Amino acid sequence: MVPRTFGFALALLAAGLPGHASQIAPLDLGKLAPQSELIVVGVVTAVSDSDAASDTISVQVISTLKGKAEAKSFSLRLRNKGVKDFDPRLAVGDQGVFFLKSIEGGRAELTYWGSIAVIPKKGNFRVPSQPNDGSDPFREYAGKEPLPEGLRAAYTGFVRAAKGGGVEGHLLPGAVQTSSKPRPKGSRDEGNDINEDFLTNGFSPLVRNVRKEGNDCYLIRTDSTAIGFVQNKSGAWRVYRYADKPID
Repeated sequence: MVPRTFGFALALLAAGLPGHASQIAPLDLGKLAPQSELIVVGVVTAVSDSDAASDTISVQVISTLKGKAEAKSFSLRLRNKGVKDFDPRLAVGDQGVFFLKSIEGGRAELTYWGSIAVIPKKGNFRVPSQPNDGSDPFREYAGKEPLPEGLRAAYTGFVRAAKGGGVEGHLLPGAVQTSSKPRPKGSRDEGNDINEDFLTNGFSPLVRNVRKEGNDCYLIRTDSTAIGFVQNKSGAWRVYRYADKPID
């Protein structure tokens, strides 16, 4: 017998399964949960174009229905374009149940093509607030500038990725340089490149100020860094400029 929580997720999957450009052998939905090592409820925090055939999404884990998910977030490549249009197209803020083979090194793999039960109406569910244990970089922000939908989640995803030094998926392609070699001691705290050493050991994530700089462009200021975000045509927020410079 399929547990009630799995049954709910499978019903969502059956109701929301998209049509595909190519045909694949269908999987009996009753076999999906047993074949999944992990089943999690999550919300999409970032979307980036991987290539002409796929997107890569970042997902914040809200709860675990099956298995043990140590990761609080993961990235997932979706084959959702062109001939192999098997997986759904998701946007920042979309919520769903993800049936996964595994999460390794922060990257997840679906159990089967399209095995995401997308919750159709975002307004029916609220993403719970994260505890003030350092995971919410906006917890001390007292500014008056309202944040657009998705920007808060995008910056939070950037901060979480920064802990591991890899934020490439959050950058506007070609807009910001990255470097891995540590900066000289005398200039360690200043630079217009995203330096892996400083990002993991010197970057301060707490937001002090937010300023709107133009249509779909915002500057987020922390004690250590100024980061410019822009919303692209797909609705994802990406870093388009960056500067490490401590607040005087």
